Amino acid sequence: MRASALFAICAAALPAQAAPDEAPDPVPLLQQYIRLDTSNPPGREALAASFFRDLLEAHGIAATIIPVGGPDSGRANVLARLASTGQRAARSALLLFNHMDVVAADPSRWKAAPFGGELRDGHVYGRGALDMKTTGLLQALALIRLKREAVPLARDVIFLGTADEEDGNIGMLWMMEHHSELLEGVELALTEGDNIELAPSQAGPVVRAWGVDVGEKMAAWLKLTAYGVAGHASVPTGDDNPVVRLVHALDRISRHETPIKVLPVVQEYYSALAGSFSDLPAGKLRSLAASLREDAVFREAFLKDAGRAASVRNTISITVLHGGPQTNVIPSTATAHLDCRLLPGEDPAAFIGEIRRLVNDPNITVEPLGDHGRPATTSGTQTALFRAIQETAARFDPGAPVVPTVLTSWTESSLLRPLGIHSYGFEPYALDDREVSLSHGDDERVSVENIRRGFEILYAVVRHAATSR
Repeated sequence: MRASALFAICAAALPAQAAPDEAPDPVPLLQQYIRLDTSNPPGREALAASFFRDLLEAHGIAATIIPVGGPDSGRANVLARLASTGQRAARSALLLFNHMDVVAADPSRWKAAPFGGELRDGHVYGRGALDMKTTGLLQALALIRLKREAVPLARDVIFLGTADEEDGNIGMLWMMEHHSELLEGVELALTEGDNIELAPSQAGPVVRAWGVDVGEKMAAWLKLTAYGVAGHASVPTGDDNPVVRLVHALDRISRHETPIKVLPVVQEYYSALAGSFSDLPAGKLRSLAASLREDAVFREAFLKDAGRAASVRNTISITVLHGGPQTNVIPSTATAHLDCRLLPGEDPAAFIGEIRRLVNDPNITVEPLGDHGRPATTSGTQTALFRAIQETAARFDPGAPVVPTVLTSWTESSLLRPLGIHSYGFEPYALDDREVSLSHGDDERVSVENIRRGFEILYAVVRHAATSR
C-alpha cells in the first residue's frame, strides 16, 4: 500500500479536530465515532479509546488508554480527569462513564450502513446512535466545554469509556480489580439509562417526564440443555430427540406468568404521572398494586404494554437455540438460552428453582449462564446530581416532572453502587416509545435536534453537579 493511502486510512479514524479555542461540533464527530466498528464480539474498543484520547488531548485534556485483557486483545478503556479548583472532601468526584462497545448489526436489514454514520432526514444512523455512542461523545464534549469555559469546579470530573458492557463487563471489572485507585473519591456517577419521555397528544408529542434510572433489574441469564439419543433424522424418536424435549419445555416457559410485584419506586413513577396515560385511569394508577390484584380489566390494559409489564414482574425471553449440526441428524443434546431479568430484592437461586420446576424434566438441566448474577441495586435521590437533573429539567422543560425509574435492562451502575457511589442513568434525548425501541434494533438512529439539544442539557446537568458544594 502506498504511504499516502495508509495515511488517509489512519487519518479517517481520528476525530476531526476543532481549534482548541473552538467548540467541537458533535454531529460530524458522532458520525466518525459510529464509523468505528466496535461490535461485541470482538469489541475492538481500543479504536474508540484512541478516538477519545485524540479528541480530548486536542483540547488540552490528558487522557489515558488502559489496555483490557492483555496488550494484544484489541480492547481498552480510556480515562480523563479535570481536577477541582477548590477544597473538597475525599469522596466527591463526579464520574461520567459510558461503554464503547455495541451489539452486532445485520446490514441487510438496515436502510443505511450500520457503521456508516450517515446523516439522513435529520438523523444520524448507525449502531450505537442510542446505545450509547452519542452519550459517550457528549460526555467527552462536556469535559472539553468545562475546560474551555474555565468553570471553577467544586469536585473532580472524570470521563471513563469502558469495554465490553454488552457482554461480560470486563472493562469496568478491570478498572475495579486492576486500577481501583482511579475510581477512589468518586461520589456521584452518570451513565446511560432513562431519557426524556414523550407522550402522544392531538397537538403532537409532548414531554411526559424526565426519567432518571435509580436502579435496574438483575440480569439472570440461564442455559437449558436437553439430553437425548442421537440418530438419523429419517427415523423420528419423539421425546428421545432432545430438540423435541427442549421445545416442549420452552413452550411451558413461554406461557408462564411470573408473579406481579410493585416496587415503591415503580409506584412513585405511576403516581407522579397518573393523569398522563390515556388508556389507564389515574385513580387506579395511584394504587397500582391493589388495582393489578383486584381489577382484571385494568390489569389486562396495564400489562398489554410490554414495558409496563416488565416493570412489575420478573421477565423471561427465549433468545438462543442450538440443535442438530445439520438437517438429517438428530443430535444428542440441544440447548437454549434465556435472558431473565429479576426485580430488585428477588432471589436468583429461588428463581432458578422456579424455572426447574416449570421445566419438570430430569433430562433437561437449568444452569446460570456467565457471570450475570449480581444483585440489583438502587440509588437514593437526595444528592447533588439528582438535584442538578431536577433544576435542569425546570429550565429546559418547565413543569415536566423528574421521576425516578427502575430499568428493565442492566447498566454498569450496578457494579458501582456497592462501592458507595450514587449512580444514575439519564440520557438527554426526547424519545417516544418507537424511537426507544430502535436501541439494539434495525435502523438505530438519533436526531440532530436531540444531539444538539441533548448536549446543552447534559452540559447543564454536569456543570451544576460539578459546581455544587
